[in-house]
Parts: sequence; C-alpha cells; structure tokens
Amino acid sequence: MDIMQIRGRRVHLSNLHTRDGYGNGPITLGCGVYREVHGREERTGESIRGEIPTEELIRWGLRKGYLKFVQLREEET
Repeated sequence: MDIMQIRGRRVHLSNLHTRDGYGNGPITLGCGVYREVHGREERTGESIRGEIPTEELIRWGLRKGYLKFVQLREEET
C-alpha cells in the first residue's frame, strides 16, 4: 500500500475514476486516512473525497509536465 504524508495525515488513494466509469463526467477521487498501530495500517474513519473536472485535470497535467502530446506510430493505431 502506497501511503503518503499529507497535512500531517497518512493517506492512501483508494479510488480514482470518472463519475460513470466510462470516461464521462468529472474524475472522482477518494483517499482513506490511516494510522500505524503495532506495525499495521488501520483506517481512522476519516477520508478525502471529491471530484475534479476532467478538463481541469488534463490542463494541470500538461502544465506540470506529467502529460505530453505524443505521436503514435502507425502500427500502434
């Protein structure tokens, strides 16, 4: 499990998909908040949830360099 520290909390991405699951609508995001107890991760009951407009996510990814335009070779199409 990939747990990251955000705002003093141990957070794990639990779901990331479009609202309808077919690429339509905003991106739904959910994260669980965990704490370590005796070497084991346990959920705290707290979570991060929300939606990110797809267009905004793509623009952000391009601006930050996470996404790039690429030309597919003919055999890949």
